[in-house]
Amino acid sequence: MKYDTIIVGGGISGLSALHYLKKLRPSMSVRLFEGADRVGGVIGTDVIDDYACEWGPNGILDKSGLTRELCEQIGAEGLLESANENAKKRFILRGGKLRPAPMSLGSFITSGVLSPLGKLRIFLEPFTSSATDGDESIYSFASRHLGKEVADYLIQPMVTGIYAGSAERLSVRACFPMLYELDKESGSIIRGALARRKRKKLEAKKSQSGENKPERKGSMRLLSLKRTGVQALIERLSETYSDCIQTGCLAKDVTAGVGGSGFTVQFENQESVDCDNLILAIPSYRAEQVLTNLSGKLATATGRIPYAPIAVVCLGYPAEAASRALDGFGFLIPPSEKRDILGAIWTSSIFPDRAPEGKVLLRVLLGGGANPEVMDKSDEALVTICRNELSSIMGVTEPPELVKLYRWTKAIPQYTIGHMDILAEIESEAAKFPGLHLAGNAYRGIGVSDCLGNSLGVVESLPN
Repeated sequence: MKYDTIIVGGGISGLSALHYLKKLRPSMSVRLFEGADRVGGVIGTDVIDDYACEWGPNGILDKSGLTRELCEQIGAEGLLESANENAKKRFILRGGKLRPAPMSLGSFITSGVLSPLGKLRIFLEPFTSSATDGDESIYSFASRHLGKEVADYLIQPMVTGIYAGSAERLSVRACFPMLYELDKESGSIIRGALARRKRKKLEAKKSQSGENKPERKGSMRLLSLKRTGVQALIERLSETYSDCIQTGCLAKDVTAGVGGSGFTVQFENQESVDCDNLILAIPSYRAEQVLTNLSGKLATATGRIPYAPIAVVCLGYPAEAASRALDGFGFLIPPSEKRDILGAIWTSSIFPDRAPEGKVLLRVLLGGGANPEVMDKSDEALVTICRNELSSIMGVTEPPELVKLYRWTKAIPQYTIGHMDILAEIESEAAKFPGLHLAGNAYRGIGVSDCLGNSLGVVESLPN
């Protein structure tokens, strides 16, 4: 059978692409194929004794407004919930103590994370050197603009929390394009931000006068869905479009269609399907495998994007187990502290319905790009590491009443230095095959909100 459009991959990128196709291109025939026996990819939730343990994302930062809009379009707006005020309070471990991370200019001045000299260095940012030619690591960029102490104790932990990677290896241009652009425009983050703010005010005035169409705005709030978290979004999408989804179909190969037009997708079960448009919403390492016979050069380029491994350990305790109040989002640990975990999220403090009454749910992260060897340890060893670290950092000494561990050997794409060159090569090669589109978090943004935006862009580029 031949379809107008085939989607390969049933994670959030593939499911949202399916949604946008049904909404914006309703006349198209479309089918989504997923290799596993369920859709959702790394998004999932196990509810155990009323503890809700999430496999992957703990929430969605709704940067663009697409998350809320999507939930409204599929009738899930009633399930949406925002993280409470605790989410605004985050901690950094320095000198063995948890210190509030500065979240505003005023808190930078009072922060115990930075020394007086480290704070003073921030105010010298407008006088830093101008942008360098070529790509630059996040660590180098932060050191140049804000000083080494800020790079070590604020930027590196932030990068760990987002990418589970090393700021010394990741590209500022790929990971934080806005900062890169501000630097290119003004040679200073602060000067560039002030100039951009002024331009936006002028644009807002034009918009109010009807000269420009107002843009969709995100809330920048951390969102999730009640009780079972982000999985509820997957379930609703799956239910809404169940007649277009086929699981248990692992793509094996992609070749040009009959007569060189369109594509033929071969699956492990020997079935093959033809289409005019093909959306590959799978990890880049899987794209490498299925694209080899279509384009060796394209396959090689997608295979050059590395991934960081992550172990997630969910631990449930009585509320009184911690010797300190869990009045925040959680904490991150700079590599210079030489700890065995990356940090922890106090899940039930930001979404209280994730744990039973009188209990707390903690989510500890290990591994990442800087410490991948920890993934070689046994489950028992990883849990022991988590317990030892929580005892030292938070005073949690009693054994947990719930333990649930998840391993992801290839969890988060790493936008390393040169990532934009890889993207340019991928896009150049893909353009040689009209109708072929790559979606997912390996390319331009790793968050759920980024994936929604990328999938929407792909669908909007398709012919009517």
